Amino acid sequence: GITAIYLMFRYQGGYGESWAEAAWHGLFDAVMAFNNAGFSLNSDSLGRYAGDFLVIVPLTTVVFFGAIGFPVLAELYSHWRKPSTWSIHTRLTVFGSLGLAIVGTTAFLVMEWTNAGTLGGQPIGTRVLTAFEAGVMPRSGGLASFDWTQITGETQNLTSILMFIGGGSASTAGGIKVTTFLLLAFVI
Repeated sequence: GITAIYLMFRYQGGYGESWAEAAWHGLFDAVMAFNNAGFSLNSDSLGRYAGDFLVIVPLTTVVFFGAIGFPVLAELYSHWRKPSTWSIHTRLTVFGSLGLAIVGTTAFLVMEWTNAGTLGGQPIGTRVLTAFEAGVMPRSGGLASFDWTQITGETQNLTSILMFIGGGSASTAGGIKVTTFLLLAFVI
């Protein structure tokens, strides 16, 4: 709800949409992001907002929270100040998801830095912002502010791995789930 209201003001003030259009667009984007649905009212997904910190960060953050799962969200809501009391499932999901987001962001930034079809030629701030989005979205978000068909082969492999892992158990995200991946990695 907070993201929908925030986006409504951003779309109206920053992009000149009417209040009714901005309200519908903000609500739709916030719900689709939290549900990790990947749908957009725009034909270019988030392309028109490329480099707009005030749109990309809230949507990417909502995708992240939607992908960690409802049991984890419930536990974080009641015990967010005391990580020592979190269940092992919550710890694995939160820290695993954060780790995958950091790895995905860093790898995308490194592998696409000079690719003119994705990050190359963009200002440094836009490169970092786009890499952040690209590090989180493949795990199930499905939104993009750049053309995914232009990524390198290495980035395609990384994206496939992130998509395979997906999000948390009982979340709106797909994949084998973060906890399954971490347990398999531990066993191996």
